[in-house]
Formats: sequence, C-alpha cells, structure tokens
Amino acid sequence: MSAPGSLFCCRSLHSSGGHCAAPGSEHCRPLVDVASSCNHADFHLRHFHLDLQINFAQKQFSGWLVMDLSVVSPGAQVLLLDSHPSLMVRSVDFKDSTRPHDSPQEVPWSSDTFTEFGSTLRVALPELKAARDFQITIRYSTTDGPAVWWLDPELTCGQTRPLVFTQGHCVCNRSFFPCFDTPAVKSPYSATVRVPDGFTVLMSASRSMFCRDQREFRFWMDEPVPSYLVALVCGDLQHHDLGPRSRVWAEPSLLSCAVQKIGGSVEHWLSVAEELFGAYLWSRCDLVFLPPSFPIVAMENPCLTFIISSVLESSEVLLVDLVHEISHGWFGNAVTNASWEDMWLSEGLATYAQRRITKEVYGDAFTCLETVVRLDALHRQLRLVGDTSSVSRLQAPLERGVNPSSLMNLFTYEKGFCFVSYLCEVCGSQSEFDLFLKDYIAQFQFQSVVAQDLILCFLQHFPHLHSTTYRTDLQLDQWLSACGPPLYEPDLSAGGTLTQPVFDLLSLWSQHMTSDLCNLSPPSPHFTSDLCSWSTFQIVLFLDRLLDQAPLPQELMSHLSACYSAHFWKLNAEVQIRWLQLCVRCGFCSEMFRVRDFLHKHTSRMYTLPLYEELASGSLRSRGLEIFNQSQRSLHPSLRRSLQALLTNQSTSEGNNHSTVKTLHKGPPANHNEGLPANHNEGLPANHDEGPPANHDEGLPANHDGGQQANHDGGQQANHDGGQQANHDGGQQANHDGGQQANHDGGQQANHDGGQQANHDGGQQANHDGGQQANHDGGQQANHDGGQQANHDGGQQANHDGGQQANHDGGQKANHNGGPLANQNGGQSSENKTQNGKQIKQNGGQMQNPGATNHKAACYQLSPPSQA
Repeated sequence: MSAPGSLFCCRSLHSSGGHCAAPGSEHCRPLVDVASSCNHADFHLRHFHLDLQINFAQKQFSGWLVMDLSVVSPGAQVLLLDSHPSLMVRSVDFKDSTRPHDSPQEVPWSSDTFTEFGSTLRVALPELKAARDFQITIRYSTTDGPAVWWLDPELTCGQTRPLVFTQGHCVCNRSFFPCFDTPAVKSPYSATVRVPDGFTVLMSASRSMFCRDQREFRFWMDEPVPSYLVALVCGDLQHHDLGPRSRVWAEPSLLSCAVQKIGGSVEHWLSVAEELFGAYLWSRCDLVFLPPSFPIVAMENPCLTFIISSVLESSEVLLVDLVHEISHGWFGNAVTNASWEDMWLSEGLATYAQRRITKEVYGDAFTCLETVVRLDALHRQLRLVGDTSSVSRLQAPLERGVNPSSLMNLFTYEKGFCFVSYLCEVCGSQSEFDLFLKDYIAQFQFQSVVAQDLILCFLQHFPHLHSTTYRTDLQLDQWLSACGPPLYEPDLSAGGTLTQPVFDLLSLWSQHMTSDLCNLSPPSPHFTSDLCSWSTFQIVLFLDRLLDQAPLPQELMSHLSACYSAHFWKLNAEVQIRWLQLCVRCGFCSEMFRVRDFLHKHTSRMYTLPLYEELASGSLRSRGLEIFNQSQRSLHPSLRRSLQALLTNQSTSEGNNHSTVKTLHKGPPANHNEGLPANHNEGLPANHDEGPPANHDEGLPANHDGGQQANHDGGQQANHDGGQQANHDGGQQANHDGGQQANHDGGQQANHDGGQQANHDGGQQANHDGGQQANHDGGQQANHDGGQQANHDGGQQANHDGGQQANHDGGQKANHNGGPLANQNGGQSSENKTQNGKQIKQNGGQMQNPGATNHKAACYQLSPPSQA
C-alpha cells in the first residue's frame, strides 16, 4: 500500500507500462494492491466467461473459467491470478487467439501461498509479443470458501429448498473463481449456469436468458465491472415487476411483503438520482431479498442488489439502505475506487448521494435526523478507538497480509460523507456541486479512480480554488491522511423539528435521574405519550443516548420500563435491540424474558451478536448461555460458532467450564473473528432477470456496507462414512435423518444427474426466470433442528475466509454499545444497523414516506417465461 499522502491514478495503467499517472499531477507511483497477488499490469483482461454447474448435494460449483487476455508487457511469461485454497483447479489450457484453428494446449500451473485470505495461481505461458491476444481456460470446482454461502432449507425463509449465494466484497471472490481480484481491474463478463429443476439463478448482469430444456441460465454483463461485483444467487425465487427497469425477487413467502413495502419507490428514487447525477448507466435496478444468514445488510452488485430480508421490519431503515445501494450505481459501481485504501470514494460519495436523494424525496428534517444518528455513531466509535488511531483516517493504510475488509468502518462512510459535504460547502453552491458530481461521473464512468482523480476534477470544475493558497487552505491532505474526527460537519439544524423533542425528553429523564429515586413517584403520563408518534430514527436516537449513559440505576430502569417497554415491543427490531441492550447492560432482569424471546425470533448476525456480546460481558452471562443452548439450532453454522466462541471465551475468563456451551459439532469452532463493522453495504445493486424472465438481471450496485464479506461458516462438509456425498436427483440434497447429509454408495460420489458441461458460446437466448417456484410457508423461520450439518468424522470446520469476518458497519453495524460515551448534544447517535437479518413478519406494511407522499405498491402483470 502506498503512503497516506501518495495519490495515483490507474487509468493510464496499460499505456504507462504498469504505472499510474494522474493527469496534470506530479504524483506518479506504481499501482500496487497489497491485497492481491495478481500481475494485472502485465495483461489486459478483455472479457471472461464462467460455465458452472451447481450441485446442492455436494455444496459445490464445478466447471470452467475462460479469460480473454492481451499482453501489455512484452516477454511476460507467467500469469498470476488471485485464487484460494478452497478452489480445486484441475487443468489450465492456453490458446493463441490469433490462430483460431489450433487446439488449446495444456500449460503448467501451480498454487502458491499468499495470505490467509487467498493464494496465487501461477500459470506458465509461452513467449508472447506485446498486444498479442490469447485465451486461458481453467477447469476447477469450489469447496468451502468465504465467497460461497450454502443454506440448508431450514435456514431459508420458506424452509423447503436450499439456497446458495455469493458475496465477493472485498476479496472473497477469489474463492469463487480465479481472477484479478483488485478493484483496479474491470471487465465485462458472461456466464452459463446449470441447476436442478425448481431453482432460479440470478446474477449481477445486464441481460439474461433461460433454456428450460437444459435447465441452463445464461447471463451477460455488458459493462466492465471489478471482480468483487460479480454475484450469484440460486434458490426458490419469484419476482414482481416494480417498474420498467426494476424488479423485486424473493422467496415466495416474502415476496408480497417486499412488494408492498417497496411499491413504486425504486423508480422514483432512480428518477431523482438521474436528475442529480446523470443517467443511470445500468440497464436494470433489481433487488433480491436474502434470508437472515446474509452476512451484511446489503450489497450493491450491479443490476442486482442483494439485501437482507430482516430490514423489511423497519420502513425507514429499509428505504435508507435501498437508496444507499441505488446511489452506488453512480458511486462505486460506475466509478470505482482503484485501491482499497480509497474505499471512501465509493462509500463516502454513495452516502452523500443517498442523503441528496432523501433530501429531495423526504425533506431536510428526515435526512438531517438520519445523519445525526449516523454521526453520533461515528463519534461513539472514535471514542472507542481514540483520536490517534489510523483506523479513523480517510485513506486508511492497508498493510500486506491484512484483509481489506478490516478497513470497512464508520469512518469510510461518515467521515467520507463529511469530506464530500465540505467540498460542497467550499464551492459555495449546492446546485454547482451537483453539476460537478454529474461531470465527475461522466468523465470517469466505468473506470477505477483514486482520491487525486476526484480532487483534480473538483479543482478543474472550480478553477478559483486551484491556486496553491486555496489548496493549502482547503486542507485536502489533512482530510485524507489525518486521524481523528472530521475537520467539518454539515449544518444539521434543519432536523431540529425531529431531534429537539428527543433532546427535550432526554433532559426530562436526566432531571428524573438526578432526583431521589427511592422516594420518586412513577413518571407522569407526559413521559409515556411523547414516543408514540415518533419515527424509528427518533427512538433510536433516544435509546442510543441512554445507552451512552449506561449503566443506569435499577429504579430508573424500572420507570423507563413502565413507560416504554410495552410500546417498544410493538415496534421493529432496530428499536427492540437497543432497549434490550440497555436492559442487559444495566442488569435489569425484569426484561430478560424479552431478551430470550428476541433471540429465539431473530437469527441474523446483525441482531444476535450485539446482544450476546452484552450478555457475555456482564452479570447475565449464564442467561446468555441458557438462551444460546436453547436456540442455537436455528442459527447459521458460522454465526453459531462465532457465538459459541464468544460465550466459551467468557466462560474461560471467569473460570467456568467450557461444557456449559453445548455444541452441535465435533471439533473446534472455526475462527470467526468478527471484526469491525464494516460494510455499510448499502445499497444493493444488482439486477436480475429482466423481463419476461429473460433479462435476468440488470441490477443495482451498491455495497453499503461495503459489503463486507462474512466468514462463511467455516466448515468443510464432513465426509459422512468416509465417503463422498452422493448427488441425488440432479443435485438435490437428500434429507437423511433430520437433515444430515448421508453418504450413499459407500463413499463413491454418485453422479446421478450426470450433467454435462454445456458449450459456453452464449448462444441461444433463453428465458431466464427460472423454473417452478414452490410456495413456501409463511416466512417464519422455524426451529431447524434437523437440518444441521453434522460433522461426522470429527471433521474440522474450516474457517472460510481465513477467519476474517467482515464486520459490516457502514450501514452500519454501528457499535451497539459503543462504550462509555458522553452525551453529544449535537445530536449524534449510534447506528445499530448490522449484518444479517431477522425474521420478517408478513404484515404487508407499506413503506412510509417520512414527510412526503407514500408510494403505493403497484401490481404489474408478469409475463410468462420465454424459452429458448
């Protein structure tokens, strides 16, 4: 990684022989991504194609990757690709593209160790001249890697069919397919995916088709994208069209709820964004709601945004997350940070764009309230890490061997937002700054950039700021490299109509707190009435400020409970978890039955982990162990192991026996390392399946959260009876003994579906909407006892991504507890948005438009799937 002050551009990469030269700048440095081992500067990736078969019984993708490359550096005789120990490469073939009639020749290859989150695939090449075109074909299969998440039926919302999805941000897709796994490299791609009957495949692609006879889905992404934005999901999915370029996908049990919540909002948000930032550059803006096991809140995969179904509980949180992901269609997907050290270029700009959109649609007051909550979380996290922590820098340094997911935190989003707001302030005009952002997108669309590109573009647009004096006064270097709080925060006084009632109520409770609690009569009705008409973000701000003062006296907690507990329990999980955290932190046992009920109901990381952390660190640890032992079977194995390690470590430190945590697996738990929150991942991008199911995807982009990738759940699937898992019924997982995967035929890998890998010419266009969709049940997540994967041979559960657990915060898993933080009068509050999700009630509630007209859900006639 380069020094904090070094700024470079990757756009002249190939013409400059592997160096980046910022136009008109003295900065010129080699482009080195310390998180990647590839030699992308020696080659130009023109296109790649994936041809895959999905096998649910073996939990495996198998097939091949074809890369179309051109030589940039004459004499380059080795191709280095990012890979992962979980990829099983079988062969590598070379073909000279200038000699189409020659047969491919097999070439030597090897796999070298790189870091705990990846390896290097080294391919020997014949001597090639500059500009020579050639093709590499790699035949491989996946095993347990951090990018691919397999869910047994009981972990899905409908609980009838398994589901698989991929999550590539930041550097996980190297365990999905060998690649130049760096955001500096972009290319178009295509894919052919074969699946068993009854499953639908979606990808982050602009076009798609489905061939029913071959059960084959075909995809084309026509615009260049970085490797981390290649995404796939396969399961029992159905769709509903929201507008001419937007569609929502979900399991059948969730679809109607999602449609009613979103309505026509997506098309409205897109129209507003286009007025501000220019044309939407992706053909589709589709959304797919994933089960609570999804490791982050949302991911902006182009044309197809992935979003966790848990956010359907809160309309306000849902709309903010979706708008953030849609904003990535311009900032992050169209114009991408070339270096992970500049992630703020995607997340900070997307957060700014999100708030420009919500300001236009929902008004100043709502937008300022949401910003107060997020900036409050930023200051809370700053108090935890300290003003001198390098984590708080905009251009956070990335050391070799460190997973870039560790850079995803509130500073990436909120300090980045403050810097962009500062640039708007110094230019002197909101409308002129909107024009600048539109020009920035037009100049750099489909390219990867660094901070200096943005700054130079800004100074060229506002030439009166270009002088040396102005550049010094602007403190641009300090913004990028200095630790600590933002040098500027925008004026949020327009939110006073919503924030002041919160501060007034906090002041009343503060007076109540300083009174003689023993002789104090119960609070007056005035205390209880204020909250009834408040929005989610107002209540979140109120509870976050109370959490800052915790622990509170038991008498005060009794009065708070009498006033608010029943009301909070009628609201969404964003409110409930904060109230329960406050109860646990204060040791208020009267509400423990609600803690138990909440943890039995909500199975996502974003809600379970923060609450278990509170339980494990305080006097109620034994209650936490009891609840975990009762509910662990309903948790995704990766989350289960994380919580098991958390509770076990606490037991050890307090001298208790490890056996108090009952495990469902033999062998040690995987190292999950839950990390800093990190990917706001906002906004989901990615669209799938257009139209007559044919255009499968055209989607949105967005990584709110930066989308961080979670630790896949570790574990290698245990070889039951020493043998391979049989593939029954075309890849359907046989359900034996309550969900255990049995090994039929004594260890032979029975290939029952025999699926031949089809020729990947991209050929016939088929209707891509994917087959029959089974009707799930009401979306309640049942207690999936039997579907646990047993570790039969004592098989160690592997740590999917080297133990790095993407902490999803931008969106952000804000530190729920945040430590002892002072009451920040400016109205900032911690944001509790985390990863994963909770179960969704199918209440069909329409998403409310705070301060504006509601967008009613429109119903569109779905076209029958076209067939090829």
